[in-house]
Amino acid sequence: MNETCDCAIIGAGFTGATLAAGLAQLGLRVIVIEARAPLAVTAGDTPDQRGLALAHASWKILSALGMWQPLAAEVTPIRSIHITERGRFGVTTLTAEDAGVDAMGYVCPALRLATVTERHLQDLAGVTRLAPARVTALELQPEGRRLVVEHGGQTCEISAKLVVAADGVDSATRDLLGIGAAVHDYQRSAVVANVSVARPQAFTAFERFDTAGPVALLPLGGRRYVSIWTMATSAASAMQAMPGDDYTQRLNEFFGTRLGTISEPGPRQVYPLRLVRANEIAAPRAVLIGNAANTVHPNASQGLNLGLRDVAALLEAVAVHGMQDAGCSDVIDVWREQRLPDHQATVRFSDTLARLFASDLAIAGLARHAVMLGVTAIPALKAKLVRNAMGLGGRPPRLARGARLIR
Repeated sequence: MNETCDCAIIGAGFTGATLAAGLAQLGLRVIVIEARAPLAVTAGDTPDQRGLALAHASWKILSALGMWQPLAAEVTPIRSIHITERGRFGVTTLTAEDAGVDAMGYVCPALRLATVTERHLQDLAGVTRLAPARVTALELQPEGRRLVVEHGGQTCEISAKLVVAADGVDSATRDLLGIGAAVHDYQRSAVVANVSVARPQAFTAFERFDTAGPVALLPLGGRRYVSIWTMATSAASAMQAMPGDDYTQRLNEFFGTRLGTISEPGPRQVYPLRLVRANEIAAPRAVLIGNAANTVHPNASQGLNLGLRDVAALLEAVAVHGMQDAGCSDVIDVWREQRLPDHQATVRFSDTLARLFASDLAIAGLARHAVMLGVTAIPALKAKLVRNAMGLGGRPPRLARGARLIR
């Protein structure tokens, strides 16, 4: 099989599928190449326990692309974020009311998000999905890229005007493009589980910081929350393996009594935390989006949202400059210029939080306290933090602001 397309997207996760939906709306021919079979679950796998926080800007993007309606019944709005530091008095609260919106974001169970994404991808006109499939070569040509793909026991060639790497933190496409990455291992892991609380606070997310690592509780509706507890990697495996009652006892001791007793833990999963930054986010006729470009610490819930802003900006660049040639230099250059400031700001913010709250030095403790007080006392600083949490910092793409792709 030899195929031609406007864009080949490598990776059918949420960012890749969202990009495919947008390009299909523009009438472009898209081929999506995914290493795993559709909704593949290996025997013995634990279903994904994560609750993914979709920022206000991400809601705007998904709504514009027709992907929000199937999710609307599955999500829980976040109307306030409650931030504390263990061992210190004071609370910082960010609210949707501060920004004049109904919700700062929404929590969606990761497994539901994957299911809806898969179904939507299958229904897209003009989109071909190859899975399981693997790209083995990626050759630059004058008018595009030639991909060699292993699929169904055969080898095929695809000619694409634009190639998009959306294949995650350990992106094989990034390697094929000859782009290196800077990696920082935080020596921390996130232990994720769904839990119940005795006194839920509707539509409120919680973040509690400590030098041992923060814990976040994101609402899933009713009494259920997803707990994301960051700790030293050396402690995470033991926390995963201990009996459920012992785990919730530790979590209660760490988090406190604001939500009453925490109980009924679901399966626990462990995710090692690294900062991974591609040395370049674009190459001739190719771009990197989502975790292939930047994998950030989850403390500000910005990883997935950063990837969706990558998608929105790329759709805008293609709509304005690339309807005849999606991979032309104008598209690549405009997209790179638009995305770099957001990448740098988001990485800097999440990395600073990770390092600041992981330090037990006295000066770091004073800095943490000063930040918390400043956010509470200075309206302009609080407003900026709210906008960043909503994915609207800097120059957000048009779709993220609820505007049309083309003026």
